Amino acid sequence: MAVLAFCLRYDEHFREHFWKTICRVRGEDPEEMPEITNEGIHIEPPEWADLSLTSESRTHRYMWVVEAKAGAPLKPKQNPAMPDAFEKPKSGYGALFADAEAKHKTKMRYIVLGANDRLRIRDGQKRLGISVQQRSWADLIKGLKPKGVVKDLVYTFAELRIGEFYMQKAKAIVVTGGIQDAVKAATVLDAICEHYGIQKTKRDLQSDNFEEGNGCFGYYVNQPPKKASEKYRKLQRATRLSGCIAWFGYEYDETGETNRVAWFYLDSAKARDVLKRKLVSDRLTAVPIRDGDELYCVHVSSPLKQSGHDFTWFESVIDCAIKK
Repeated sequence: MAVLAFCLRYDEHFREHFWKTICRVRGEDPEEMPEITNEGIHIEPPEWADLSLTSESRTHRYMWVVEAKAGAPLKPKQNPAMPDAFEKPKSGYGALFADAEAKHKTKMRYIVLGANDRLRIRDGQKRLGISVQQRSWADLIKGLKPKGVVKDLVYTFAELRIGEFYMQKAKAIVVTGGIQDAVKAATVLDAICEHYGIQKTKRDLQSDNFEEGNGCFGYYVNQPPKKASEKYRKLQRATRLSGCIAWFGYEYDETGETNRVAWFYLDSAKARDVLKRKLVSDRLTAVPIRDGDELYCVHVSSPLKQSGHDFTWFESVIDCAIKK
């Protein structure tokens, strides 16, 4: 969180953006940001605050405590949706925060930023007098202008593969050098999987060079687990109920021409033809394929030489497939 604190300390526009998108409790805090100076921005310690912002005037004292997550699970003592642990004396982050500010009549705010799971709390819900709320990395990046030190923050968070920052990097990629440009291709495909909630355990990498000079690089996507994102479930409903349901990646031939490709696997000719009709448009051409007696497929491809970003192309194909 050091890079986040650095940007908050030295970029006033970013500090205001962070307060409005992450910190502010709507309906309780003023429209204009209270004065927060460099001296009011701190990172750990204490244990119960990854990052804190403080504003103090003659009439009001505010403190915003941010518990930031970049993939690590939220512990019960950090989770305001689990009041028994959060409010437990001497260990719960809510209890420690309230004790630290007990003598200051502080308006206390506790924000969970970037947690994977949606918490069952309302914005501004009270825990020991603390207004609690949840925010995502997508909230922070929305409307963010990556200039100066903020540009470094965006780059650093993208390299750490944090949420929407990593997606932003992937969305800017156009693979132009053929399948040999594997790092860019992998970034796009990983971001697509994360966007649809396809866990690493549910995708299998295929990277093959065939004798004829053809080859491919991509992921087989298997049926989702019982607890899966709604988009992942929709993909399964659009294809088949078990086994491998799709393949996303790049295919190339002996001439070196590379295509973006999506394969969808179905259980019957009827389901295959329904999906094919959904995927045929001015932008997409879907080819129905029957391979063997039981495997039915729809194949969608687009040459790299066509304009557009790779992430956007894969997203448009999948969204078209899963729409009702």
